[in-house]
Amino acid sequence: MKTSNLIQSSFYSTLMKGNIVLTLLVCSSVLSADLFWSENVISTNVDAPQDAVPYDLDGDGDVDIVSISYNDNKVLWFDNNGHGAFTEKTITLTISQGRALQIVDLDKDGDNDILYTNRNDSPYRVGVLYNDGSQSFSHGYITDRAMEGYDICSGDMDGDGDLDVISLAQDYNGLMWYKNDGTQTFTRYTLNDELVQARTVVAEDLDKDGDLDILTASFNDDLVLFYNNNGAGIFTIETISSSSDGSNDVQVVDIDNDGDNDIINAAAAESSIYLFNNNGSEVFTPHVLTDQASGVLKAVPVDLDLDGDIDIISASGANDEVLWFENNGAGNFSKNVVSSTSDGVSSIYSADFDGDGDLDIVASLSHGDKIVIYENTVESALPVVLSEFRVHQDSKNSVIISWITDSEIENLGFIQGRVFC
Repeated sequence: MKTSNLIQSSFYSTLMKGNIVLTLLVCSSVLSADLFWSENVISTNVDAPQDAVPYDLDGDGDVDIVSISYNDNKVLWFDNNGHGAFTEKTITLTISQGRALQIVDLDKDGDNDILYTNRNDSPYRVGVLYNDGSQSFSHGYITDRAMEGYDICSGDMDGDGDLDVISLAQDYNGLMWYKNDGTQTFTRYTLNDELVQARTVVAEDLDKDGDLDILTASFNDDLVLFYNNNGAGIFTIETISSSSDGSNDVQVVDIDNDGDNDIINAAAAESSIYLFNNNGSEVFTPHVLTDQASGVLKAVPVDLDLDGDIDIISASGANDEVLWFENNGAGNFSKNVVSSTSDGVSSIYSADFDGDGDLDIVASLSHGDKIVIYENTVESALPVVLSEFRVHQDSKNSVIISWITDSEIENLGFIQGRVFC
């Protein structure tokens, strides 16, 4: 698969001028390289995993994975050794029909807790697993009346200094705000009870006014909604789109780097990924970034190739595809296949799991009963081969270097050395 990527590489060249030895560090960049993806199966000990979230759960400086499954009641922690090798550890075996996770220090005691939603009543439909600081977890609840909890997020919605919880109750058509009184006692407020098959909720400061707003995507009514927070937890609902056919996912990112927040939306029924471009005053213009994302369920903005612009990775459970839509820097996106065998992919995220400096992709495969990492092995494009290397000394006794390469390479810079002779 031919893709565009920026990779920093370096090498040393030793030059001799008379009896003076000068060592120069030469930097170059690969402008067009092959991105290769290698599937690394993290676990097959899961039954219909719904979410697999990358997070440094134990705070040791590497990226772990936490998963939740629908059929086996499991929440699992895959502890990273720092090099992409994982040890599977059980957090709980009691979450029936698990749906979604978020990892956050809910009680602000300095360790990472786990928020979850599940469809059944065991033990709670919106709950929390409190970390004691040594990755031993105890059950707490946000509510036992979520009526089929689906997605979840958190944030300080009312500016009182503690973390509240936002969740979707799919069979209630509801968006719920659970207000924290500061002691992890939560009061429920219904923000919307007219959503039809709500799928995704995020809390972001969309309008950059200093408070957290909310966005939702709902499938059967084709809606993308913006809940504009006045700073005190009073929300005004504004419609971003009512025609996103099969609206399934919504994310916030400044994709065009103009200083305001735009919206990315996955429209599953029309196989499209939309950009709603913000004019800076929260007036959004829709643009189709691609209509080649068949049955897309998730669309995640990330600079996957580290070239300074925002790409999109997407998941389609119906087509078993994980795709990467590469941004050429001008807002034009080209389709690349990461995997076409991701059996029932239900979630995707990106992180550097093996500490090699590039971004990998983790996916939960609901039908395949697996957690997998698609490891980015782009370093295979190196080393750089020089076909010509020139050195000369100018009138100020500085060494000037230049070179030509055998591949598509661009000089990023060089170190000038001075020769005294």
